[in-house]
Amino acid sequence: MRGIQCIIKKELKRVFGDKKMIFSLFLLPAIIVIAIMNLSSSLAKGKQDEIDEHIPSVYMQNAPEDLEAFIKSVGVEIELHKVQSNDVETVKQQITDGDADILYVFDEGFREQINNYELGKIPNVSVFYNSSEDYSSSAQSKLAVVFSQYQQSLLAERFGGIENLTAFNLNEEDIVNNEKASNNFAAMMLPYLIPMLMFSGAMALGTDAIAGEKERGTLASMLLTPVKRSDLVLGKIISLSILASISAVIYGVSMIVSFKSMLGDMGADELTFNFSTIQIVELLVLMIGMVFLYVALIGTVSIFAKSQKEATSYVSPIYILVIVTGLVTMFAGSSAPETYKFMIPLYGNTLAMQGILKGTITGAQFGVSILGTILLGVVLVGAM
Repeated sequence: MRGIQCIIKKELKRVFGDKKMIFSLFLLPAIIVIAIMNLSSSLAKGKQDEIDEHIPSVYMQNAPEDLEAFIKSVGVEIELHKVQSNDVETVKQQITDGDADILYVFDEGFREQINNYELGKIPNVSVFYNSSEDYSSSAQSKLAVVFSQYQQSLLAERFGGIENLTAFNLNEEDIVNNEKASNNFAAMMLPYLIPMLMFSGAMALGTDAIAGEKERGTLASMLLTPVKRSDLVLGKIISLSILASISAVIYGVSMIVSFKSMLGDMGADELTFNFSTIQIVELLVLMIGMVFLYVALIGTVSIFAKSQKEATSYVSPIYILVIVTGLVTMFAGSSAPETYKFMIPLYGNTLAMQGILKGTITGAQFGVSILGTILLGVVLVGAM
């Protein structure tokens, strides 16, 4: 036991005794996470604002005389261009190239056909836009609403009021649970981001503590001391788990802070994260188990490497697997996964984290996930 304490003390002193290492391992990642998330949300908001402020360049052939005035009356600003039939193909090419936004081609005598309505003879309006261009797609969305209103006004003019064509009124009310919506948003993103960052932090610590010490020759010196090999392994595992757990908590807090800022930039201030005490405890227990498994995996692989660089290359495929399992969970369907899936190493952890954040995980699923994680970790420590 004393040997384990000595190893733990040595590893913690090595990290916390170096201000540069504290900054690079704990503070810098949190700063980077918050900065990147805020920058991405700010850039996305700026891009959306630019799209919203853009005045669509709208091209029309055979447009009715009253349409331009109607568009202005509903408060939509456009840059209108009237085109002739021989210019239609040119405008289509401009839309394809992103130099024009949208083209409307009305049947000849469109307004006369509306005024002289005959059953079965309905005039057409052809719309050409480019969904791969932001300005064009936005113009189509805005003007689709305008043309729907214009159609209603023409029907009202024809039948003396739109109510004569209305069979019933449909009143919609969005009664979304903001707390649940926020937690679902977190449940989609965090099971992908947190394990990835946790493994990244554990990988930097683990490869240096084992392969790095082997490369520097300090591990050989430690093996010559009276400290048992089992004490050496357990001391390394426990100290690395402590350091990686601190890193995981910092990552988790910085992510939640960043998400709140992102929701504000997206205009969704009403969405707030609110987790119960049970959810927080379950999440902490799960993250501790995940850290133990990550450290055990990295430590076992690092034993076979002669240098830290070599160990990092060996661990990289596992890191990719962690990222892939997070992505699979992010885009999983809404149906509840079977309990046995929570037993699958790495993947079961992301499923459990998602279930905890959503508040849908059962006791059996949580227990199976923790049990599978701990058992695999113990086997790996025994192998070390």
